[in-house]
Amino acid sequence: MPYLAGGAVKECPQNVPFRHGDPWQWDYEDGCGGYGYNLTYLGSRLGTGEPFDRACLQSARSTDLRKPSQTLMFADTAMAKRQHGMPYYLEYSFAEPPFFLDHQGLPVNGFYASPSIHFRHRDCANIGWADGHVDSRPMAPFDQKNVYGVKSADMMLGWPEPLDNSLFDLK
Repeated sequence: MPYLAGGAVKECPQNVPFRHGDPWQWDYEDGCGGYGYNLTYLGSRLGTGEPFDRACLQSARSTDLRKPSQTLMFADTAMAKRQHGMPYYLEYSFAEPPFFLDHQGLPVNGFYASPSIHFRHRDCANIGWADGHVDSRPMAPFDQKNVYGVKSADMMLGWPEPLDNSLFDLK
């Protein structure tokens, strides 16, 4: 159990060069190890169209998932930020779907979210599915900059195919 007790379970063996600052500079996710979960659909009820304040107070129920073997629960994650013109990796604790949701829980397809799934294992990302199985998926073609002005593909950040919310949602 030293792997669990010592906290090594949170560290990817790929040795991703995550930036860690001084305590007063830490980002919220600093220390998550570069693994993220599907907050949008599983860690909340945002996908159900419930009011935002209530939707964020509870998670999806297991009975809400129609296809657990096709619903992303966890993944290798990171966020690319920029400082002094140079991109760097930040530990990030959420596997974000490609599209944000509107107040009714429907995807807003007009623009992409900043990708957080990190394809760091031979150009693939490890994904843990809601039924408990894990597999590795390659990155879908995606060549846009994230909200921090970093070209996501250059940092191996993106989403697996298909490039929509279907791997994240409850349907």
